Amino acid sequence: MNWLKGIFIVVFFGISQLVCSQNIPSNDIIETSKLMDYLKSELQDSLGGIKNITEATLAKYFREKFSERYFYNWKNFETRFHNYNAIYPDVESGHTERAFDHMSKFSDSTQWKLPFNYLNGEPVNAYALRHLARQHKMVDIAFYYNYQNKNPEYL
Repeated sequence: MNWLKGIFIVVFFGISQLVCSQNIPSNDIIETSKLMDYLKSELQDSLGGIKNITEATLAKYFREKFSERYFYNWKNFETRFHNYNAIYPDVESGHTERAFDHMSKFSDSTQWKLPFNYLNGEPVNAYALRHLARQHKMVDIAFYYNYQNKNPEYL
């Protein structure tokens, strides 16, 4: 009898997922103009109705939601950056060293097909390309950008 209850529960939740969930494609990129079709009706109404939602309105909405729901909140970055530097006063040199290391090896628009060379003329191997693809030094460059008072050269 317990197995019958188990099957009932699984079937019930499976059907409820099919009935209540949105049908958002997982193998296609949704065109910007069609994103509005996937918004809940309450949200469409709060943004002025589906006919009045512009890409700018939608972008503003997503910026706000991303700042609320994700670890990185761009609104309080300056405060957090100041706190980070107060808590870890000796890390600036490390970020700077790693940022310079990366910027001395690769240009701002690197090709992604081997063979190609570092900026110093030496050949890049697959191991180095893998590390470039991981973009692990971008954090250091982002910190360096902020240490340099947001100099656009480091964007």
